[in-house]
Amino acid sequence: MPHVDKILPGKDTLRLLLTTDNHVGYNELDPIVGDDSWKTFEEIMLLAKDRDVDMVLQSGDLFHVNKPTKKSMYHVMRILRSNCYGEKPIEFELLSDPSLCLDNRGFNYPNYEDPNINVSVPFFAISGNHDDATGDDNLSPLDVLSVSGLMNYFGRVVDNDNINVKPLLFQKGRTKLALYGMSNIRDERMFKTFRDGRVTFSTPGIQTDSWFNLMCVHQNHVQHGARTAYLPENFLPTFLDLVVWGHEHDCIPYPVPNPETGVDTLQPGSSVATSLSNGETLEKNVFILNIKGKDYSLEKIPLKTVRPFVMKDISLTQLGLNPNSRNKKEVLDFMIDEINGLIEEAHKSWLDKQAENSSSVDDSEVDTPLPLVRLRVEYSGGFEVENPRRFSNRFVGKVANVNDIVIFHRKKEHTAGATRTKPNLKNGEEHLELDELNISKLVDTFVDDNQLNLLNKKDVGSVVKAFVEKDDKAALKTFIDEELSKDLKLLMGLSHGEHIEDESVSQKKSFNKILKDIKKEKSQALMSKICTDSIKHIPESLPERPAFLRSITGPDRELEDAQPKLINRKISPSVTKKRVSKPSIQSIVSSESEILSEELDDFIDDDIDEDMDINSNSESDIDDFIDVPPPKKTRQTRAKAKTAPIAKPKATPKPKPKPKRKPKPKPKTPKPKETGETLGSLIGNLSRR
Repeated sequence: MPHVDKILPGKDTLRLLLTTDNHVGYNELDPIVGDDSWKTFEEIMLLAKDRDVDMVLQSGDLFHVNKPTKKSMYHVMRILRSNCYGEKPIEFELLSDPSLCLDNRGFNYPNYEDPNINVSVPFFAISGNHDDATGDDNLSPLDVLSVSGLMNYFGRVVDNDNINVKPLLFQKGRTKLALYGMSNIRDERMFKTFRDGRVTFSTPGIQTDSWFNLMCVHQNHVQHGARTAYLPENFLPTFLDLVVWGHEHDCIPYPVPNPETGVDTLQPGSSVATSLSNGETLEKNVFILNIKGKDYSLEKIPLKTVRPFVMKDISLTQLGLNPNSRNKKEVLDFMIDEINGLIEEAHKSWLDKQAENSSSVDDSEVDTPLPLVRLRVEYSGGFEVENPRRFSNRFVGKVANVNDIVIFHRKKEHTAGATRTKPNLKNGEEHLELDELNISKLVDTFVDDNQLNLLNKKDVGSVVKAFVEKDDKAALKTFIDEELSKDLKLLMGLSHGEHIEDESVSQKKSFNKILKDIKKEKSQALMSKICTDSIKHIPESLPERPAFLRSITGPDRELEDAQPKLINRKISPSVTKKRVSKPSIQSIVSSESEILSEELDDFIDDDIDEDMDINSNSESDIDDFIDVPPPKKTRQTRAKAKTAPIAKPKATPKPKPKPKRKPKPKPKTPKPKETGETLGSLIGNLSRR
């Protein structure tokens, strides 16, 4: 495991060229920088061929997208074929079963063992977060290159929740190499899988102390944003000798040992700048790893085809100018001078890099590429600045990024009790422009503001990002189907009172609430159905009570009858309903007639009796209204009953019944004349008047 200064090539020395994050196809539609990525990748493969390495080891993100264009695929296939095929013999042998690590869809062996092709420099690679496997068949662009015999795709992760990492075992002379690979998984999920102890590593069963253990990973090296959005170094096993860490674009050109585990880590960095940030301004390199026994050495090789990139931060408050509109021209002149100085610095660094690799360089013969320039201007204090795009267009033909040379920002003043509304701000700065739109962060922010009970909000952002940026049409459907199957299993377990493991307490609480809501809605729906079925047996309109009954029963009884109470019950039409005996209308009317005839001395007109003769069809309807005996009558109500007209009940529209014969009027019996005026006769005379 010790790192030594130099190991000479020999029959016992394994030479590997290390590279990562080539991002072929990045910004390929740009007329200036569109070809930068594949040109640098071609330089790397030429170095592998010229430096006589045994193999090339790529640690993720060979392509910038997981569905590369025909142009990107063409250049990669052309470069691999022209530099990896040849007559040079392979000087190492494979000792392990390749089918355990290489899943090439039917070609489960390395390409250099294929009798139909002649490979001189084998190319081994894992997938990163940009060229990961997606779709129904879980295919990556590396699968296409692997099945075509141009490279070897290893380190595929089949089950993200149970990972078993198995090595490829090589031997050259007396040097034995165990090569481990683990393709990219979403960082939060990788963190959880390691933390739960569901990642296992298989080790050689013989001569365990004589193997040099090398591993390739492609994860966040340090914490970015979320607390678990990275892979800590101490999660990796301690038997590893060296880890080649991809995904991070800033190059650290020397191995860094972990003080806790003692494992060395090398971070080669990217070969092309994919953002205008400080990490991309560092020198771009590839490395040749020499392994002999348990010792290793590194050779750093700077890349010459990388477009120069310079960046600078300035503050307008340091100019000594007053922040007003009259000084706007002085501010613009100062920024123009700064950018011209950066352009000259970029040209000089390019020429110096070319001079390191050749004895003599003529400035007139070197075609210097247009540099990438970024000037960050802090304008706090009220300075007036120009539109960034308009200002940048002054340098068309001088720089490669003509639309975003300058970015203005100001320090945000924090007040007591103020809350941060922009989670992506760093160091208290407020930016006027954003370098790129991060779909995953936008979705995560939306999910944090809205409660989700059925979907795992930690995975929603990455799935939407895969759907939008990687054009993975099956990402959303696959994610939702998996989540719903898990939710259904959890709901069924909770409904039966089972103990569910590996689920958070908050999720259980939310699911219990969902169960309660479902039961409540179900009971309400059942009650609503019962009420609906009962109402179907009630006539749409009930007959109106006669006016004389409303006057007899009084206002309280009328109010009570206006709001009938319903009983929710279903009545079968085949069953005859027994009617509870109630006082009929005829009995009530006859009793009232007797009372009136006695007290009013039979002066009430006999026509009232004819009006009160209600037919049998309306009797049953009126009987439904009267369920208690009427209250005691007073003289006032009796008099009102005599004079009040009788309102006939309004029946529901029914087929016209056959006309009934009118009952013959009863013959009037002559009443005996009485002498003298009684109290009844006086009341009758007054009422007639």
